[in-house]
Amino acid sequence: MKKLIFLASLLSASFLLTGCDSEPAQEEVLTAMQQSIDQMNSETKALSGSNTSERMLVKLNSAKKVSCEDKSSDGSYKCKVDFDMTLPLVGNKKGISDFVFTKTDQGWKTAN
Repeated sequence: MKKLIFLASLLSASFLLTGCDSEPAQEEVLTAMQQSIDQMNSETKALSGSNTSERMLVKLNSAKKVSCEDKSSDGSYKCKVDFDMTLPLVGNKKGISDFVFTKTDQGWKTAN
């Protein structure tokens, strides 16, 4: 009986540890992309000053993770994301594209 309990505990722990080193979840993809866009918009505002109009900023309308490739040697994942953005001068842009996500102490970040 003790062996069975030990084996069940060991299997449970291994599943929990495996989950800690997995690809980014849908919400993490969305958060990482939004943070990247917010950073880009902050830089645009810093360059443009008080003359920054909303049309000069990027807006993420939606982002949905389609799939991710196995983890690279540096710990990053290349994920296909179905996105919808509003871009300056271009307008609405939809598509599926590859984005690289890297896990940091603050969470997932995009490398794009």
